[in-house]
Amino acid sequence: MISINKFLLLCLSATQLCFLLGSVDAFITPSAQQSNNIRSIAVGPVQSESATELDAISRRREVFSNVKRAVFAGGIASIFRKTPAFADDTASTPTNGRIVEFEIGNVGGEEGKTGKVKIQLRPEWAPQGVKRFEVGYRLSLYFSPFHVDTASKMQNATLHLHFFKSQELSEQNFWNGCRFFRVLPGFIAQFGINGNPAVQSKWRSANIPDDKVAVSNKRGTVVFATAGPNTRTSQIFINTRPQGNDFLDKQGFAPIGEVLEGMDIVDQLYSGYGEGAPSGKGPNQGLIQSKGNAYLESSYPKLSYISKASIN
Repeated sequence: MISINKFLLLCLSATQLCFLLGSVDAFITPSAQQSNNIRSIAVGPVQSESATELDAISRRREVFSNVKRAVFAGGIASIFRKTPAFADDTASTPTNGRIVEFEIGNVGGEEGKTGKVKIQLRPEWAPQGVKRFEVGYRLSLYFSPFHVDTASKMQNATLHLHFFKSQELSEQNFWNGCRFFRVLPGFIAQFGINGNPAVQSKWRSANIPDDKVAVSNKRGTVVFATAGPNTRTSQIFINTRPQGNDFLDKQGFAPIGEVLEGMDIVDQLYSGYGEGAPSGKGPNQGLIQSKGNAYLESSYPKLSYISKASIN
C-alpha cells in the first residue's frame, strides 16, 4: 500500500510534468501576434505557418496531449483546463438555427461552373454572431437642412443617428454578388464584403460584441473574421484545413455554424490569386471596400462568388 508521503510526491511530480508539457505546448503553438491579423483594413485570421509546419505542430501537440492523458488518467487534466468542444461533438444536438443556402458561381474560376453550399447556423454556439448573420442593423447618417439661428445669426447643422432593424441579411440580398476574395487552400475561405460600396459602408463600422468560443475551429465551421476584440461586422470565413484551425480558438474566433452540404464546393473556390495585399498579390480589402465589385471584376475576374442566397 502506498504511503501518504509517496502519494503526495507522485502527485507533485505529475503536476510538474503537466506544467512542463503545458509550457512546451505553448511554445510550439503559434502566438497571437503571429496568427492573428490586427489590422484595420485586412480583416481576418492569418496563416502564420505553412501547411507542413502546421501539420508538424499538430503532430507534436498530439504526442504531448497523449502523455498528459497518460499521466492524468480518468480525465483529471480537464479540471485544470477547459477547452472548446469539437463541432462533431455537438452536431447531433438539436438546434433552432436556420439554414442558409448559397448558390456559387465561378467554381474553380471557371465561368458557368456552379455549385451549392448549405450552412447550418447555431445560435447556441454564438448568439450574437448568428443574430448579426440573420438580422442586421443599419446605421443611417443624415444631415438635416441647414437653418438660421436668428438669435446668434449662425448657421447650424444637426446630425441625426438612426438605428433601424433591417431585413435579414440573406433576404435583403446582402450576400448576392459577394466574392470569396481570400481563399487560402488548407486554411480558410473568406467573404462578406458587399459588392456595392454604398451598402458596405453601412456595415463597415457596425461592430458587434464577441461571443465566447463554444466549439473549436474545426474544418467546415463558419466564423466571423475580426480585426481585434469586438470588431465583427459582416466578413465571414470557412475553416478548410483538414485538421482544423484550433489555434484560432484561443484568439477568440467563435464559430457560428457549420457547412452541412457542399464542402467539396468550398474546396473548389478559386484560390489562384493567393493572399491579399499587402502580404500577397491578391485583392486589397481596402479597395474592395471603396470600389466594390468593379475593382474585383476588372482585376480578379476568376474569383468565385455567391450568385444567390436564401435562408430557411
